[in-house]
Amino acid sequence: MQPMIDETSAVNNQHSHSLSSVDYLHLPSLPLDLVEEEILSRLPVKLLFQLRCVCKSWNSLISDLRFAKKHLGMSTTRRLYFLSNSDLLRKNIITSCPIQCVYTTMSTNITNLEYPLNNCHYSIVGSCNGILCVAHENYNKSFIQLWNPSIRKVKELPPFEE
Repeated sequence: MQPMIDETSAVNNQHSHSLSSVDYLHLPSLPLDLVEEEILSRLPVKLLFQLRCVCKSWNSLISDLRFAKKHLGMSTTRRLYFLSNSDLLRKNIITSCPIQCVYTTMSTNITNLEYPLNNCHYSIVGSCNGILCVAHENYNKSFIQLWNPSIRKVKELPPFEE
């Protein structure tokens, strides 16, 4: 019975060797600048956020301001943000929808966003390029934050000097 195992493993070794001997260098490849500049700039923000961990060069590219501007210019979707208050849930609800929902009967692609600080009174005071400016009032303390709902990051602005 021992020779049978040796024969089987010898056959398996030959099979795996033939598969591993495929020369991947002869496969066609895309130029790196095409992949980085043209393909990545067309992907959704959420996917780009995940792709930052693929390699250091992609992380640098995706974090670069020029790439962000190019990505924004390539974006075809413009969204509106609505803030409503739910007394039943005792929290504010931020809804995002394509701008077409205003002048058509289209109701697809409407998303409820989960704002990280939902325990205080706040209002959306402005937006630019997908970044929302949010003003807070919490126990006599007011502050302003910038929120990027696509990547779920919040940055508090320094207090205003009077």
